[in-house]
Amino acid sequence: MAAAATRLLLLACLVMAVVPASAARAGSPDPAMAAELVALVNAARAREGLVPVKIDARLMQAAQGLADDLAERGTVSHADRRGGRPPQRFAHVGYRYAVAEEAVAGGETSCAEVVADWLASPSHRAILLDAEARDAGVGHAFRADDPHRLGHYWVIDLGLAAAPAPRP
Repeated sequence: MAAAATRLLLLACLVMAVVPASAARAGSPDPAMAAELVALVNAARAREGLVPVKIDARLMQAAQGLADDLAERGTVSHADRRGGRPPQRFAHVGYRYAVAEEAVAGGETSCAEVVADWLASPSHRAILLDAEARDAGVGHAFRADDPHRLGHYWVIDLGLAAAPAPRP
């Protein structure tokens, strides 16, 4: 048992040595982190008497894609490298929307910090507390060698799915 654990630890160290520390972390956000961030948003929504938002896999994909893009470019923006904005990104992942909103941030090191900052900003607060929003996606990327010294890049996409198109 101890030999297997040692081999696993050596393998993990080898993988970490091969992956450059300077690279932006790409892929999917940690599910626990995404759940924590959405729970914090939902707590704020509950204080305002609003229904909670639920995690939507398509919006998770859209938000993570933007977070990775922002970290790679070292910027905080609602426009991705192709100039796409939330409506285009939502459509790209197959989310037919009636509402498409987004909050982005950079530099905060925790879910609690980024949600507090969003709630302190009147424009971001309005997005998080939009009574029409029902779905959410979260993106987070970290770049250790960030020349802009933000390091962490955060995105939350909020939406309301459009009603299905009527059948002829």
